[in-house]
Amino acid sequence: MFSNDRFPLIPGPTPLAEASHLRRILGGPRILIKRDDLTGRIVGGNKIRKLEYLLADARRAGATHVVTGGGAQSNHAAQTAVCARMAGLEAVLVLSRPTPGRPCGNLLVHRLLGITPEYVDRYEPDDLEQAMRQCCERLTREGFRPYHIPLGGSTPIGIRGYVDCWHEIANQCRTLGVSPAAIYSATGTGGTLAGLLLGHLEAPASCRLVGVDVGAIPGEGPLPRAVALVADARGGPCPTLPVELNRHQIGPGYARPGPDCLTAMRLFLQTEGLLLDPAYTGKAAAALVADIGAGRWRRDETVVFIHTGGAAGFFTEGMAAHLDNSPA
Repeated sequence: MFSNDRFPLIPGPTPLAEASHLRRILGGPRILIKRDDLTGRIVGGNKIRKLEYLLADARRAGATHVVTGGGAQSNHAAQTAVCARMAGLEAVLVLSRPTPGRPCGNLLVHRLLGITPEYVDRYEPDDLEQAMRQCCERLTREGFRPYHIPLGGSTPIGIRGYVDCWHEIANQCRTLGVSPAAIYSATGTGGTLAGLLLGHLEAPASCRLVGVDVGAIPGEGPLPRAVALVADARGGPCPTLPVELNRHQIGPGYARPGPDCLTAMRLFLQTEGLLLDPAYTGKAAAALVADIGAGRWRRDETVVFIHTGGAAGFFTEGMAAHLDNSPA
């Protein structure tokens, strides 16, 4: 059913789609959207790529449970729970406590699976990781074999999923006869960005990587983590690469959209029929729109935007509240 390296979850390469309507409105470079919202499980998203490698490793280690976590509406946690069941494993989820009210969004996925998450009082990465380690210790005492998946699946094993994505984009661009000037992607815990960086080292290209910080990691943000993951995966230091961390779209904080994020979400929906989420892709889109508006990319250039999924995060009471406070 699965190889030693990958537990197959994605049916094939995700499309690289022309965003001609969006380009007509923005008036800038050619825009291609890598549709990683179509990775094939639940509502798709970037975590599925990482889980192909992480679940194979868990099975190889003889695990009975996977333990992971995230914010109250974590896409990663919900996708891990579903895909773990597909791999014959149980999932234990540690989340930041949701706001009171009826469950919605990804919380309904947990309920349908019969999973009751364990909660910490607020979203704080160190607290979540500590609580996950404590869950692993408890499961071990109970005779189980837990496999810890850190926040976002960001490990030297998990990032291989975005090495695959890099090679897919390179092959698709060759088929189209284009050489992108930049690739934009949201980055939270740094795993997706690290995989793209590692792919760049395996198959160099002349494009610039723009990681859009969504505010998941306080302080320096995810770029130092991404570089460290690449170094771990390589077994040596990470050379200088054409990458930048855009920190202008963090807005009010992690999973809280600002006005530019909501405007970009509305624009992508109205022009391309694409639903973005307020935690990740909406902020990455806002960075792309701002750079095009500032004239950073010429009309004869091409940029790639990676749609990393997250649609479930749109259908929450929190998103409704943000829209209530945002002009149409």
